[in-house]
Amino acid sequence: MCTGTCTREGVRVAGRRAGAGTENGKEGKDGMNGIRKGIFCVCAVLAMGTAPLAGQVSEEAQLREMIEVYVRGEVLLGRIPDGSPLAGAIPSDARIIGSVERALGGANTTVLLGMSGGEAAVVQRLRGALTEAGWTSLERQLPERGGFTMVHMGSQYSVFCGEDGHVMLTTSEGQPGEVRVQLTHTRAGEGSPCELPRADRAMDSPLPALSGPQGSRMHGGGMSSSGNRHFSSSASFDTTLPVSELTAHFAAQIESQGWRQTSTQGDGDVAVRTFSRTDERARRLHGTLLIVAPPGSTTREALFSIVLLAGASR
Repeated sequence: MCTGTCTREGVRVAGRRAGAGTENGKEGKDGMNGIRKGIFCVCAVLAMGTAPLAGQVSEEAQLREMIEVYVRGEVLLGRIPDGSPLAGAIPSDARIIGSVERALGGANTTVLLGMSGGEAAVVQRLRGALTEAGWTSLERQLPERGGFTMVHMGSQYSVFCGEDGHVMLTTSEGQPGEVRVQLTHTRAGEGSPCELPRADRAMDSPLPALSGPQGSRMHGGGMSSSGNRHFSSSASFDTTLPVSELTAHFAAQIESQGWRQTSTQGDGDVAVRTFSRTDERARRLHGTLLIVAPPGSTTREALFSIVLLAGASR
């Protein structure tokens, strides 16, 4: 049997012994034992390369445990949880990288996919798949809301609502020729963007819908009002775009929704543009867009505010 010499060096030693026995013309004890020992050790070394020895934990199991501790959830490699509400929304040609189930901090499941094609086309396909699976885009539930929002066609971040909670869709660059997709399903409960108060849903906002540039990450958002004459929306964006380019990006969206630019001013770190509009209810509106870049930061602070001017004409 192969005991203490069962290492790669042991294989080499056993092989030399077997060779010495045959060279001397001895089919005897030393030669045959060397051959048997060499064969056994080769098998043992190969086995050690593919499976852990008794009492040891495989590298994959250790890695899985480390990730589960870090993300505080159960990690499933190459598959999704049984009975997941996301199952019907995953295209058949998508590569399932894995998923994570969490119970703390809001029960949710995150599924990671790899999909071939351009990012816009992948987002379009997934939006269609989610809709066919019974999920409803949040932007369709809140058509009257304006201001800075993460929910828009072709964005890197979209929200879908359903009876069993909501789904967040995020996309980013993956391997060459592949888009990495993250679908996070959170069960229904407090704090869901799909469970806004009815009064908030019905609010008549004159704010234009504004979404960040491709590749940016938004924090905050939403709308606030003071009475029925002052409305505003603010958000922070993680982006390396200069203030001038980010301002131009939002200004184009504002003008596309019926506003006319009336002035522009600012320097490298601060930009201000003003706009005016008379809406379908003959209200005269004055809007101000402010973009600020804190020194040494890639965060951009954005604010758009509206004042309904007195004496609206018809």
